[in-house]
Amino acid sequence: MKKFFSTEGPFSQCMGRMFDLIVLNCLLIICSVPIVTMGAAITAVYDMSLRMQRKEEDSVVRGFFRGFKNNFRDATVIWLLFLFIAAVSFGDVMAGEILAAYGLQFPLMLIGGIQIVLALSLLPFLFALTARFENTLAGTLKNAFLMAVTHLGATLRMLLVGTSGIWIFLWVPMPVKIFYCFVSMLLMFWFALCIHYNGIQLHKIFQLHFRSEEPEEEQEI
Repeated sequence: MKKFFSTEGPFSQCMGRMFDLIVLNCLLIICSVPIVTMGAAITAVYDMSLRMQRKEEDSVVRGFFRGFKNNFRDATVIWLLFLFIAAVSFGDVMAGEILAAYGLQFPLMLIGGIQIVLALSLLPFLFALTARFENTLAGTLKNAFLMAVTHLGATLRMLLVGTSGIWIFLWVPMPVKIFYCFVSMLLMFWFALCIHYNGIQLHKIFQLHFRSEEPEEEQEI
């Protein structure tokens, strides 16, 4: 029991990780306020999550802003591309509503839905690859697509986790007090926790595809 609560024990490590995620979540929310910087903020959290998996941990504040600065340009381009696709998908849905009398509502809504689901499925791979590797935008898009298709199970899990907050809001009836508690969790650690879960999945995938991600003992064989 004493070992369990020691500074090196699982309880202390779990509490330390939760504190790091709370800090990252606060930084993510603050740096996402201008909207256009949200992509860089998300990438910075992915950067820290992947570093945690590789035992390259640093001060979460310093590490976050380092990742934010280093990946700002590429992450912002990816984020703006996603916003464009989201706008097009929304436009398809609105056009479907307008053209419902001509029987085009379902096809246009289906097209819009497929577009946004594909974009959301690729985002974790795009942000994580941007955080971890230097590459062209075309190269990052290609690698993200190939990994998402190759590891379809992990892709679906990350998609569900990443959109879990939306599904809970839409489908889970909550009393007012529970609703406020859930919003508090979102603001405290939920977003960073979801990204951290995705980071764990992506680190495992990267180990299968990139030699630089393999454990040192395996690289020496």
